[in-house]
Amino acid sequence: MKIKGSNVVSAYTGGKDRPRITLSGNWLDEIGFTVDTIFLVEKADTGFIILKACGKGMEAYNRFVKKARMHGMKLIQVSTTKAYPRIRLEGFWLERWGFSVDDIIAIAYEIDLIRIKRIDCDTLGF
Repeated sequence: MKIKGSNVVSAYTGGKDRPRITLSGNWLDEIGFTVDTIFLVEKADTGFIILKACGKGMEAYNRFVKKARMHGMKLIQVSTTKAYPRIRLEGFWLERWGFSVDDIIAIAYEIDLIRIKRIDCDTLGF
């Protein structure tokens, strides 16, 4: 498992600034989040956002859409910039899950799995 640090930025959505987390780079390819990969996004009880790669195409979509709806998960697809894969998580649902603009986050990743956690700077003495 490897870990990266980042921050939550602002995205103007629905007439209001909402939190946005963007993950991008060739490291996504290396762990199975290639362009067009479908992945489930869920909030764990521990406060993590968990992204699980599920495959590509309509077959993967059809297999997981019902599960996502039944369990309050999100089903998202890896997009691309001209050079590398990109994952963008944004909107009111991210805010409801406890993430705010300017939060500091830790991103742990391994093959087919990304975990994102908000870092509480107050408990670290900042």
